[in-house]
Amino acid sequence: MFGDSYILKVATNTQNEMVVGLSAFFLNRFRAIEQENIAFGLAAGISMFVFGEPPKEGQQKFRHEYANRIESEARALETNLSLREVMSGAAYNMGYGSYVESGGGRLMNKYLNFFRLESQTSPDVRLLASTESELDFRKKEILQPFRSLKALSLWIPRSYNPNELEYYRAVHSFAVAQGVFKA
Repeated sequence: MFGDSYILKVATNTQNEMVVGLSAFFLNRFRAIEQENIAFGLAAGISMFVFGEPPKEGQQKFRHEYANRIESEARALETNLSLREVMSGAAYNMGYGSYVESGGGRLMNKYLNFFRLESQTSPDVRLLASTESELDFRKKEILQPFRSLKALSLWIPRSYNPNELEYYRAVHSFAVAQGVFKA
């Protein structure tokens, strides 16, 4: 129905708005209790950490110095079910964009197969591991956001037929609620 450029655009917009929205979420909270530079550093650090993104140049020292706090704040999101749902949809879109960008086909969609298997109550573990290996061989970053959320106990499995546009809309609504964009 939609071409690769559409998937890439949705994935890019989802990633940008999720990271900015999540940063604003934390910044709004930390501004009242931290110095401005610490609040900004924590907000950015947590947002990137949640999705498994390494610190950008110039952020390594801060991220190392506040590693425990960043991880603790990220893990505390486990109690926020609605935010976990938004982040899980964002992680799916981000990975799907990486998959398509790496040349992954949408007709023989290994990425979708992985998530269909992963969401099963009793998946075929060999098939799941094989599909995961194929995705990793294609590009390690494909499953990075998923793995990060899963390791932090923040991942919520996707439906059998994930809806990238619905996930983006949820992310956009979250970012609007954080004051990042006007409604």
